[in-house]
Amino acid sequence: MSRYLKYSSLELKENAKPTILPQPKKTYYLEVFRRLGICGGPCVPFCLDDEFKTQFKDGYKGQSTVCFGGRVVMGQVWNVASTAFMMLMPGLYYLYYVVPRALPPDGWNSFLGVSSRIMSYIIMGAFLLSSFSNPGIVPRNASRPKDLKTDHLRNTPVPRYLRINERCVKQKYCQTCNVYRPPRSKHCQFCDNCVLRFDHHCTWLGNCVGLNNYRYYTTLIYTASFYLLQCEWVIFHVLGEVEEKSNDWGLMEIFGPFWQEPKLIFLLVYCFVLLVAVLLLSVYHTVITLQNLTTNEHVKNYYTGANPFDFGWQANCRQIYCMPELVVAKGEDQLEMDYVPFGSFSEPLSLDDC
Repeated sequence: MSRYLKYSSLELKENAKPTILPQPKKTYYLEVFRRLGICGGPCVPFCLDDEFKTQFKDGYKGQSTVCFGGRVVMGQVWNVASTAFMMLMPGLYYLYYVVPRALPPDGWNSFLGVSSRIMSYIIMGAFLLSSFSNPGIVPRNASRPKDLKTDHLRNTPVPRYLRINERCVKQKYCQTCNVYRPPRSKHCQFCDNCVLRFDHHCTWLGNCVGLNNYRYYTTLIYTASFYLLQCEWVIFHVLGEVEEKSNDWGLMEIFGPFWQEPKLIFLLVYCFVLLVAVLLLSVYHTVITLQNLTTNEHVKNYYTGANPFDFGWQANCRQIYCMPELVVAKGEDQLEMDYVPFGSFSEPLSLDDC
């Protein structure tokens, strides 16, 4: 997180020699667990060191409740509860009523039984991590810093311009959080927080999807897609067996399962609607991930020219899923700032809403 926050520092000088941030060391297994807060030490991406505690004096505010040093964020809890209810009730019915009817003689040890349980655990884990992880909330200042450069006529902070990968982007000052928003950040109107690498605010999760929980979100929709495809196949298989055992004939044989198994029919339709939704989400997020875009950037068409964060699909995926704390996928971060646009600047690249 600190790498992104350095782009907000007021210590950056205009027309100065670029400040170089070297690539961080590779993240090994123990470091992965530590970053997730599973074992030992502070949660590195969201634990402010002394430098940033001095810069961001008001810490975490806004509508979200931030706990455990920034590890846990609780947004719209009722939204999370309602989504969990809509997942758990049909899911439990499917696992403990529908799946046993389709299991082969070896039962839960079969591929169907094992895969159903594994995907259920992954979905619930990804859902909880997406809903309660810190998406990348930018700590705020209680008041406007004294040394802030302002437009004296309007008494508003002037925007800054950053050069990233030889492209110029506009950096706006957030007057709610009293910080210069780091690259790709946006102030969420629902959570009332600036969020790093803001993708979108998910009503179903009651939380923003951003830098730290985007991986969990994509894990959720990808796994749910496979799970729902399996659900559809299993339900059709069970309905086929019901039809074979029926003594009806003609149209009665075809439509018999509809009134013999109304719960299965309802579950079939319910899963189909969800399947269409998550499949579309999976395809969409696969496409924007390969281009290193967020939903916010793609929908608002920020980059009409070259995307300064696109380094090819392999580097993009490695950055997003393995080392999201990186601002650029390759090379060293060069912090170069000015209060007038660089030569490569064009208004469509301004990221005015960032």
